[in-house]
Amino acid sequence: MTNGFNITDAEWQIMRLLWTEKQLTSSQLIKQLNVQGHQWQDTTVKTLLSRLVKKNIITVQKNKRPYLYSPLIGEQEAINASVKTIFANICSQRQGKALQAILQYVTLSQHDISQLIAMLEHKKQNAPLVVPCNCIMKCNQCNFKGVENNE
Repeated sequence: MTNGFNITDAEWQIMRLLWTEKQLTSSQLIKQLNVQGHQWQDTTVKTLLSRLVKKNIITVQKNKRPYLYSPLIGEQEAINASVKTIFANICSQRQGKALQAILQYVTLSQHDISQLIAMLEHKKQNAPLVVPCNCIMKCNQCNFKGVENNE
């Protein structure tokens, strides 16, 4: 993943709590996860915490018990890295359609929409008519012709 982050879906749930609370013990995390409907065993949560520590995504203060876990990376930094990774794995000609799909599924504020419109207007000034394919090889998978293709 971009910037060395490789956060699994389960790890995201833990990170969201750590970003919100800034630091938590494993017991506090387990309690909060149970409140949210996750019925994970204590050992599962501790394994996920251990993996996040090894990935240098969180830190643990071991100088006293109980151990305190804190994020080493910011939430927006992790989101940006994940988005970059997803889009790096999509043919550049299909990225616009992927963005359209995302926009269909998310709720946006008026402010968010205004910012997106402004950004798109700015990008439109230098945008090519057709984005070149960036597939590794000519695989005929990418018979995408740009605007005229309604896939």
